[in-house]
Amino acid sequence: MRWNRGVWLLLFIFASFSLSSTALAFPDYNEICKYLISLSGWEAEKCSGMKMSGSSVGDVVTAVREYRQGEKSLEIGVIGGEQAESIWASYGSGFQFESDDQLIKVETINGFTVGMAYNKKDKEGGIAVKLASNAVFVVNFKEMTLDEALEVAKKFDWSGLSSLFK
Repeated sequence: MRWNRGVWLLLFIFASFSLSSTALAFPDYNEICKYLISLSGWEAEKCSGMKMSGSSVGDVVTAVREYRQGEKSLEIGVIGGEQAESIWASYGSGFQFESDDQLIKVETINGFTVGMAYNKKDKEGGIAVKLASNAVFVVNFKEMTLDEALEVAKKFDWSGLSSLFK
């Protein structure tokens, strides 16, 4: 899966050209990592992240942790900044779609707006929970049903994560 490598590379490039000493209002990624808990029955890598300010992509904070259970895999992360707004834009209109192979929907779960995209044939997809106007909790998953992935996503403290961005 490893989508975060591309994100890290892109952010590093932007940071190389335009980092400044401006203080970032977002939490430190280590604070976010405290919320990316270990899951019973899953092997997890160490949480990693970064915090950047003053770049051409705006202020950014990210934290990511990967999990595996047999063939199943999850990549769970929190993104704060303009990239979070871009991720959420695809769900923000309330667009919903379902076919034999694909599902895209938006629901309210535990008081949070949650966008879900699922490829039924390949058993993979993504879940985005809007934590704040500039922050999302993201779950990318493989070899799982949407319901399975959503149940795992609910094990994380969305309210606690949301409070970090207010």
